Amino acid sequence: MDSHKLVHFSETTDKLINHNEQLIKFQDKCKNDFSIDWFNLTYRLYPSPLNNLIHRFKRKKRLTGNKTILRDLNGTFKSGKLSAIMGPSGSGKTTLIECLAGIRVKGVEGDLRLTGRSRVTKAFIPQEDILCSQLTVREALMYSYGLKVGSKLIGKRPYSTLPDYVKEASITIGHLAHQLNLTDCFDVRISSISGGQKKRTSIAQELVSKPDVLLMDEPTSGLDSSSCYQLIKLLQRIASESSMAVIITIHQPSSRTFNLLQDVYMLSFNGKILFHGLPNQVVPTLTAVGVKCDVFNNPADLLNEVAYGEHGYDVLDKMVNKMDANFNPYKYSDNYTNHLNNVKPNGSVHLFSRPLLQSYFQSEASFLSQFKILMSRQLKLCFRNQMSSTVRIVIAIQAVFVIGLMYPNKGLADGCVPDLSHIPISDIKQIRGSIEKQIVDSKDNVGSLFWLLFLICLANMMPMSAIIPIDTKLFCKEFANGWYRIESYFIARNLADLPFILLCDFISVTGIFILTAQPMDRYNSALFIYILVSFNAATHGTILGTVFMHDIMSAVFATPNTLLPFILFSGYYTRISGMPILFRFISIISYPRYGFEAFMVAIFGYNRCKPEGAQSLVHARDEMNNFLDTMFQIAQTSLKDWHNTEDFSSLKNQTINFTNEIAESVTGPWFNENNRSGLFNYFDIQDSDYNSSVLSLIISLIVGQLIAFFITRLKSKSTR
Repeated sequence: MDSHKLVHFSETTDKLINHNEQLIKFQDKCKNDFSIDWFNLTYRLYPSPLNNLIHRFKRKKRLTGNKTILRDLNGTFKSGKLSAIMGPSGSGKTTLIECLAGIRVKGVEGDLRLTGRSRVTKAFIPQEDILCSQLTVREALMYSYGLKVGSKLIGKRPYSTLPDYVKEASITIGHLAHQLNLTDCFDVRISSISGGQKKRTSIAQELVSKPDVLLMDEPTSGLDSSSCYQLIKLLQRIASESSMAVIITIHQPSSRTFNLLQDVYMLSFNGKILFHGLPNQVVPTLTAVGVKCDVFNNPADLLNEVAYGEHGYDVLDKMVNKMDANFNPYKYSDNYTNHLNNVKPNGSVHLFSRPLLQSYFQSEASFLSQFKILMSRQLKLCFRNQMSSTVRIVIAIQAVFVIGLMYPNKGLADGCVPDLSHIPISDIKQIRGSIEKQIVDSKDNVGSLFWLLFLICLANMMPMSAIIPIDTKLFCKEFANGWYRIESYFIARNLADLPFILLCDFISVTGIFILTAQPMDRYNSALFIYILVSFNAATHGTILGTVFMHDIMSAVFATPNTLLPFILFSGYYTRISGMPILFRFISIISYPRYGFEAFMVAIFGYNRCKPEGAQSLVHARDEMNNFLDTMFQIAQTSLKDWHNTEDFSSLKNQTINFTNEIAESVTGPWFNENNRSGLFNYFDIQDSDYNSSVLSLIISLIVGQLIAFFITRLKSKSTR
């Protein structure tokens, strides 16, 4: 499906909406009534290995116990009803709805079952829902429709043209926006709409696929009383007209909002059910246990007070014991009798009742159709996200000007022997000065390229570590609701970032080459190396952002701190051969090291030095040797007459050794006669290191991407 056409074509939606049509019908999916039943449901929170490690570090006892949040709960939620879970803070409302949604798995005990259907689709909206704030409401709904519905239908329905399908999608989204009162903000970015509109947008995104079960955690939090009432009324209407099971948690509704609920479960402060029934049954129930409700009191508030234990624990225990004694699972399932008549002769009843979590099914769309839509959305988000686009480009331009102005024309220094042919052999001071200037300029040149490497790493790591935590939270919610596969999301997310990496590397490397006067014949190989390093740095940031998805500050803080060891042990500051064994291991997994070695060979290797320089050095040394040899012979002859051949041979060897020592003291270990840059001697690098470093960068990138993928998969299945 062409997602760009899908979004742009939606501009005609307003002309296609029939504003008198009822709420979108779901009967084509919800042909049979069903219920979600839960028996003896208990949830225990066990200490994590990290908490045990922290306690052991603080020299405290190891945590061996557990905290019980829910205690032997029984109940049922029916399709076609708006059911609410109420209770004081800490009573386990969120825990219960997350158990039903399959968000929490570890620590769950008891039986969760689906009755009346073989499988259902579900949508879970957390209390702090994550939306694509850079998209407009229209775009968000169109993309959700494309991912949840459109990607499954393309190729299955006989659409004559793609616009026919787009028109159907636009009409469906338009109806939904009108009925959820989103038309006023339809073309406004989500970041600019109100809290109530964001809640309705979250609901609309899930309703496009007509789920069988809609679970919402605290949908009224942050809304005023009027907005709460309107939202609950909308949810009641959705449940009644669609035969959908709508399950919400709510803390303290007003009396008007409370009366809209069609099924209420009240949890006590210690995780037990003390009331189940209709809102109008609250007052008689409380009266039966000796709690009077004044006509001016809100029954929901009074029920909350009882749940807190403010009216005595004996009252609380009476209500809990009464609920346990009166509970009958068959009484709460109207489908039980109907489906007993449909039991097969072999006694199979798997269509009547099966484990709930096994009954939820995920997206059935193809990888390619999901990838196209996700790629379109990710590109749009990247272009609109200032952290991914603007900040990266600004850092690249800043790096060009700062490094270029600090190291102007340093690219001319190649670590090779300078031309000494124009300097008299007797002027040792000038020869030494020329060589020292070449050494200093060559070091500065390497420094400019290394700092560019460091800034490129930061420019690609920092945005990813800040963006990925939000992106991963969005992914976890959408994946849990069956929007798409992990593979299509992961590949689309990485490829969408590719244009920005290439653009920023092109700007920075090109600018540095021009301002520092680097040889342009080395440009392509150097750009290739910096791009590989950028990919590795972006992967590094992705891993940190995914690991710290619940704490952006930790992800951003960890970014430079994990990069620093890689930079320190890259071989620029200290030779790798001189490092301790532990630091050598860090250098082995350091992608900046391989980037440094590769760009050193790319810039200074492969016979960059001109042969004239080395020839001039050899010629100067030979001339000095002849000059000194002649002078020594004259000195010896003037002192005494001697013609011993062995004496002359010994004097010749001494002269050669003395000349080499003088040349060594003047040139140092930087220069040699084999036409090779002295930088290679200084940093202990060979031309052959280029291929091995490129291979290491590619392997590092592949391994990093695999680690990021498996962490993403782990996060998609982990529980809080």
